[in-house]
Amino acid sequence: MVLISSIACGQQVDKNGFRGAGGSVAFGVGFMDFTSLNSDLKALDMPVFNKTQRSLDVGLTGGAFIKRFYLGGSGSLQLGASASDTHYELKYTGGYGMLKAGYTLIDRSPVIVYPTIGFGGGGQNLRIEPKNSPDGNLPTMDNNLHVGYMLIDFGINADLISLDKDDGGQLVLGLSLGYKWKPWVGGWEFDGQHLQAFDKFYANGLYVKLNLGWGTFNF
Repeated sequence: MVLISSIACGQQVDKNGFRGAGGSVAFGVGFMDFTSLNSDLKALDMPVFNKTQRSLDVGLTGGAFIKRFYLGGSGSLQLGASASDTHYELKYTGGYGMLKAGYTLIDRSPVIVYPTIGFGGGGQNLRIEPKNSPDGNLPTMDNNLHVGYMLIDFGINADLISLDKDDGGQLVLGLSLGYKWKPWVGGWEFDGQHLQAFDKFYANGLYVKLNLGWGTFNF
């Protein structure tokens, strides 16, 4: 919806003002600080994650350039973070979406470089899967803990635009580097009840993403 709105807005300005618009699929790696969550897990004799935990980020991104300004949005899933011991296996997943705005610093065919700031929100899920235990004291049901958060994203992006317009569009190859900051996080919940044993988990961290997509740009 953000991409469609951006294109519609761009088409209302003069031809020299509308630089282009496009969308892409994004693949990347996120690095999250799990220090606070690990402290809670240790207190409960549960397995812990790496202090700086990596996750696979997969999502969609898109936007439009109007003069030197950028307006767009993105959404991603965070997968692959896990920890285990002889009694439990823990799996962390998450997802978020945001609106982004930016300003073009370099616009030299076929490269565009632009920093962005994004505002949005998302959710985190921690699944606790018990394994077989000889003492029989472990719970027999899986537990899914979840929490919501507000998100601010600071990024720097570089797009390489194909100059071939024979098919009515251009191939876009992009690289994004940034930092995700969560200024507000809710408390962990399970079955609608707040969990006192877990502190708030912010999981701020860096990310790097490769974007591959399609768009139409004027140089």
